[in-house]
Amino acid sequence: MACGGQRLGRRRVAPPLPSSLTSGLFEQQQRRLRRLLALRRAERRRLRGLLALRRAERRRQCRRWTDLQVALAASCSVSPVVAAASATKLVAGAVATRRED
Repeated sequence: MACGGQRLGRRRVAPPLPSSLTSGLFEQQQRRLRRLLALRRAERRRLRGLLALRRAERRRQCRRWTDLQVALAASCSVSPVVAAASATKLVAGAVATRRED
């Protein structure tokens, strides 16, 4: 690179600093900044994990919904569209019953 920086993957690594700058207050600020950046990376990792869990749960729900539609269509010998309407009423009834409890 032109300025002495290197690339590791997508992240840019800064070139080493002159020893005259790495003393006292500057070094303290650098430590704080590194700690802050590490916390941000950890938070992003945590959020990515939560989003992955949410996506997985949504996929499971969609699969269950599809399975329910297929089962209703098979048991009633009706088209999937009619089965979907029946399933919607069935689920709405179950939700209403659960709310009453």
